Amino acid sequence: MQDEKEFIDQLLHPKTQNQAFEKLIKDFQRPLYSHIRSIVLNHDDANDVLQNVFIKVYVSVLYFTTMEF
Repeated sequence: MQDEKEFIDQLLHPKTQNQAFEKLIKDFQRPLYSHIRSIVLNHDDANDVLQNVFIKVYVSVLYFTTMEF
């Protein structure tokens, strides 16, 4: 994965946010699914949990883009 600060900047910038989030999903979907599947035995339930994780990440990124530092 690229430099973390650069990646976070891309996630926080409205013009690059969608592409960065797609990369985040691409890079972490399989390892997260494997981890979740080791806890949740049902495939459909594991996919639901994985989807909820990415939704929470996306909402959190949107929250941080509206914060002033």
